Amino acid sequence: MGNEENEKTAHGPGSEKSQMSVMKSFAYHLKTLWLFTKSDMPTSTGINSTFAVVGVLAGPSISDANIDLSDLWKGVLVTLYFTWHLTLCFNLGNQRQPSSIIEDGVNKPWRPIPAGRITPEAARVCHLVAVITMLGLCVAVLGAWQETAFYLFCTWLYNEQAWGDKSWWKRALMNACGITTNRVASLHVVINAIQQGDQFRFTDKALGWFLICAGIVIGTIQVQDLRDQEGDAEIDRQTLPLLIGDAETRWIAAAGVWFFSLVSPLYWNLGIMGYIIPVLAAAGVTAHMLMYRTRERDQLSFRLVAVWWVSLYFLPMMKSHGM
Repeated sequence: MGNEENEKTAHGPGSEKSQMSVMKSFAYHLKTLWLFTKSDMPTSTGINSTFAVVGVLAGPSISDANIDLSDLWKGVLVTLYFTWHLTLCFNLGNQRQPSSIIEDGVNKPWRPIPAGRITPEAARVCHLVAVITMLGLCVAVLGAWQETAFYLFCTWLYNEQAWGDKSWWKRALMNACGITTNRVASLHVVINAIQQGDQFRFTDKALGWFLICAGIVIGTIQVQDLRDQEGDAEIDRQTLPLLIGDAETRWIAAAGVWFFSLVSPLYWNLGIMGYIIPVLAAAGVTAHMLMYRTRERDQLSFRLVAVWWVSLYFLPMMKSHGM
């Protein structure tokens, strides 16, 4: 009889309310983590995963890995999680900085800290947990721990040492190192997942390509600062548009887009087909960036630059397929 009463109590209304409360709390915190990464999903997680998959499809142009394409789906799932987790690590470190909180209050008030969903102190704890679990997973399962550790070091310089705030060239350099290392780490992870840990190496041509990819970031990353000039001025962030002017930055970025649209297919020794896609993408990006200069349009300009980046990432695959 006593056991029956205990069982009724355990499964009674109070227990159900407690379970619902736990589920609601879990959903709330999960949404908070999602909001930390929401605005960067297309230009970070999406592009990194694309770079990784296209790198696999490029085959011997990129690595000597023995790839079974029937297992590509495994690599895609793993790299989607990996790239999201890395984005979370960066954003937890970035968005809890005092200057970022002020800037987000102006530009992105829906983010978790300015919206009051989480405190900077709690975000710091989440950041430490995210970094430790990321490195642990890389060492134990995912691979690419060297690239991941270097990326996290770059994010520490960018966020904790304010390399992203007080010098435009340090900001560009850290973006180039961080973004490119992130891309390469994602490629390493997807190959490792498909091969299930077998050793491989990147080709010398691929290593040169990774350096060009870093140059692409340095030459065009300032487009992202066009959309955030109001918030950057609020915190005295030294970005190129605020230092040399809005129009001048647009022309420099446009020159960078055109330069790498021609250099990249030349590096891979491609035919006319290898130039068509980058050149068409470059025409669209630069025309939009130079003609439309509102904050809303500048947000679209950066997305178009991201699309242009992706068009270049297909070039090694085109080389492997004789294009």
